[in-house]
Amino acid sequence: MYKRILVFSLCVIFTFLFVGCGDGDKNKCPKDCSCECNITSGGSDSGAWTVQGKFYGLQNAFNLGLISRNDLLDIAYYHNGGNDIIKDESSGFGGLFTVTPSTHNPTPKSPSKLSAELETIIRKDCFELDFRQTGNDVKYGVKLFHIDLIGYYGIYDGYVAVKIDNLLLKGGAGGSPYYIDNIGFYYVGGPVIILWKLGE
Repeated sequence: MYKRILVFSLCVIFTFLFVGCGDGDKNKCPKDCSCECNITSGGSDSGAWTVQGKFYGLQNAFNLGLISRNDLLDIAYYHNGGNDIIKDESSGFGGLFTVTPSTHNPTPKSPSKLSAELETIIRKDCFELDFRQTGNDVKYGVKLFHIDLIGYYGIYDGYVAVKIDNLLLKGGAGGSPYYIDNIGFYYVGGPVIILWKLGE
């Protein structure tokens, strides 16, 4: 009996630690969101940051016409390592897919790498909107250095395609494809691609 209680308690603790807060706040960077910007917040400490840009979920940005289908193909190409993720509906089981080398010829990323200055601005915006303004920086002990930009997939008409991770509250397990207009993006748990634009 005690062994079952101990195992259950450990499961609850590990779920909290590895999945993260999971409160579905629409302002969280890894979610499909459209965060409000140009906000100055005193937050929960004295290091207030004036938000410089706006975040968009990839699906939302495409639906709003902020990026084109060709932009999506480029982003998918860079994200999937030059492969296409294709739904396999022949088996009758949902969620199956095949991976094939892409025939898409992407526009080269320009710049090929983000500047340290721009990366810092994006990370600070994410921290301000996702943690400081919501009080989650205090609640979960998250600091700016926990916010990491783990993927850069190009800039499309000023919209920077990135993946941002929280190194303290890492979450997710396993992997699954996600489709936008039949273009596949394969995610192995954790954050998804979002767009950020300066001055919006």
